[in-house]
Amino acid sequence: VLGLGRFGSYIAAQISTHPNVNFMGVDFDPFVVKSWQDRGKTMIYGDIEDPDLLEHIPYTHAKCIIITIPDAMLATQIIQRLKENGFQGPIYLIANTEKDMEQMRACNADQILMPYHMAAENFYQSILLDILQKEKQTTELNT
Repeated sequence: VLGLGRFGSYIAAQISTHPNVNFMGVDFDPFVVKSWQDRGKTMIYGDIEDPDLLEHIPYTHAKCIIITIPDAMLATQIIQRLKENGFQGPIYLIANTEKDMEQMRACNADQILMPYHMAAENFYQSILLDILQKEKQTTELNT
């Protein structure tokens, strides 16, 4: 997981619930890295803009890579470097806007996730849909 900010930390927390799954995180905030390390997780302190960072990450055997930084240009550069270095697994990106998503499509990521869209869809499916259906039933009973 490259980037342990808002979305990346939630992804890492979800992955952590699976005791047989190992993952590594990378972040430039030393407090975030230390916090995860204190919980026994493998974390690397590093700036994703550093062109040499990938040399310090053992990603060649990773099942997938999740890039949670919202900078489309930087994410695209990381994917290019990963592919130039032979990584063939799936790569997932995060886009906060439609414009970012359009920029990211050109880099052939396996999937581009849009956290705000995902959250809205989840909220609608798990809460609002039930309320709307109950409202519809109440309306139908009163007519």
